[in-house]
Amino acid sequence: WIAGVVHHADVQRRALERESRRNEERFRLLAHATNDAVWDHDVTNGAVWWNHNIEILTGYAPTDIGRDHSWRLRHVHPEDAECLETLGDSGDSLAREYRFRRADGTYAHVLDRAYVMRDARGKIVRMIGALMDMTERKRAEELQAERTRLAEFEATVSGSLVQAGPLDPMLQRCAEVLGCAPRFVWT
Repeated sequence: WIAGVVHHADVQRRALERESRRNEERFRLLAHATNDAVWDHDVTNGAVWWNHNIEILTGYAPTDIGRDHSWRLRHVHPEDAECLETLGDSGDSLAREYRFRRADGTYAHVLDRAYVMRDARGKIVRMIGALMDMTERKRAEELQAERTRLAEFEATVSGSLVQAGPLDPMLQRCAEVLGCAPRFVWT
């Protein structure tokens, strides 16, 4: 009877080990399949693990990548630092955008999404997430905004010249479209 119990326990242990190996392999493959920099932050001891994509995203050598949360905080643009200071008191996911300083001194626009795990008292104990490089998308948005602004400017100037109205309203509208104040006024 005891031998049967031991055998059953051994079979269960081996099944759990196989499942654990499959889960580890699944996670490893997922971390390689994405272009995102995947991270795992154990809040209780401060340790942070990054997949290899953090090197691609930031340009830092593996030895330069910190294994604690303060490394990330030191590389966030000063104007964006506030978004990392508060996590919120409820909810199990978060998303935030900020600029992250690369090794070459430039900033990558990133979307940082995470799943938050809490203990029974609601205290955050672990977060796992991914940084997506949004730099090219941001550049495209800025370029489109500039094109729109220039098209508005062109329409304003063309419309004013066709109407042959006074120059002051035309100059005022041009200044508004360009986002600047006129330095002189023609009378």
